[in-house]
Amino acid sequence: MFGLSFWLVLACQSPGEDSLDDDSGAVTDGTPTWWGQGWDTDETEPPDRGCQNVLEWMWPVDGATGVYNRAFPEVHIAEVEPAVLGIYDEGQWFDTILYMTGTRIHVAPIAPMRPNYTYTLDLDWTCGNERIQFTTGTTGTPINVGDTPNHGWALSFAGATVREPGWYADEVTRQLDDLGLLMDLTLYSDLNMSGRIAWSSGGDQDRCQPSMDVDAMWSNPYVSTPLEDVGLSDEEGLRLHDVSFAASVTADGRSMEGGRLQAMVDTRDWPAPDGYVSVCEALAEHYVWCRECPGDGYEACTPLRVEQVTGSASPAPVERVTASDVSANPTCSD
Repeated sequence: MFGLSFWLVLACQSPGEDSLDDDSGAVTDGTPTWWGQGWDTDETEPPDRGCQNVLEWMWPVDGATGVYNRAFPEVHIAEVEPAVLGIYDEGQWFDTILYMTGTRIHVAPIAPMRPNYTYTLDLDWTCGNERIQFTTGTTGTPINVGDTPNHGWALSFAGATVREPGWYADEVTRQLDDLGLLMDLTLYSDLNMSGRIAWSSGGDQDRCQPSMDVDAMWSNPYVSTPLEDVGLSDEEGLRLHDVSFAASVTADGRSMEGGRLQAMVDTRDWPAPDGYVSVCEALAEHYVWCRECPGDGYEACTPLRVEQVTGSASPAPVERVTASDVSANPTCSD
């Protein structure tokens, strides 16, 4: 167990559109199975119409090195289809979980990939087969816990990549801006850490947000922990629910990499694109539908996934800040 939260968002149709029913007569030899109607044929296999889709990008790129050993390889295609994405390792498939969020497809390795090792990312889709190779970095090798000063880290979202909602990456990046996380953890068993985590702004602890006492899972050198629901700063407010964070300590014990923040983000106050009533209406154009937000049930929440968060060792302790402290702080706005 690694304590990560995953979301599986399946492509579905809006009311009134043709359904994407599974063709029960489709081939079952391991090749991708066609979903849907509209081929105007009663044959068990659709006629070959050639490539009708576009591969917009794959990550990692071919020949990439230093890839985090718990990364989620991903592809983006132009049209939704039942493509299959997998990691290939010396003649056999690496165990992964496949996720589809509209036209974005990614795989989550069930176990971490080996450090300093070359893998093949394989996309099997209606346009044939695409393969690239990538090599993992050194992070993932167990460390000497004593090399980690005070088990404290300061993490920044500067330079991080917003994977979901991918069509609003610029908006999420703007709202995260100079935010970060401060972690102050102590190892109390071979599998567990405890301590305090706080949001930071401009590198300093944000005293207008309560700190969080947490129990974190430790799988040397990997740390994962749930975080409390939070409404972060900004005029519109970045409201996160069901938050979790995970990252790995680097081989020298002095920094963290591969940080991944996952949550449900409330989009109700985000500015809608031109021609749309809401962000949720625009997301539906990409086969992504908003869900009910925890608490009030308002249908405006969508998965958030921010990756490649990095940080450095921080000997400064995280101070305890309560909700009462925030209320009494005159510099904190309502």
